[in-house]
Amino acid sequence: MLNVTLQPNYGVVIFELDGQLSVQDFIHAAHKIDPYIDHAGGLKGGLVCVLGWPVWESFAAFSQHLAFIRNHHHHMAKVAIVSNSTSFKLFAPIYGTSLQCQIKCFAIDAIESGKDWILAD
Repeated sequence: MLNVTLQPNYGVVIFELDGQLSVQDFIHAAHKIDPYIDHAGGLKGGLVCVLGWPVWESFAAFSQHLAFIRNHHHHMAKVAIVSNSTSFKLFAPIYGTSLQCQIKCFAIDAIESGKDWILAD
């Protein structure tokens, strides 16, 4: 499941991954943030909170996740990944070369630090 919380006063969206991700999760996320992006022209950033590595319920869900990233990364200036997994620290520099946003990893107990980084100019 993907919980999506839009904080319009800050221009930040928080994605909390919990359990298996479905196609519907990413459709719901797009429906939630697209009107704000259309109105404001973009987001300051996204805060992704995930324990471990994501698990998708199907290949279609994985494909929908990639499509969501492809369609939304250029609308966010920064993405903070908050996780207890060291894998993200290894992959963030690779992702950063192909995405049009800055990516930085934070420890799972540093959610506020991730948000502060997104909001810093």
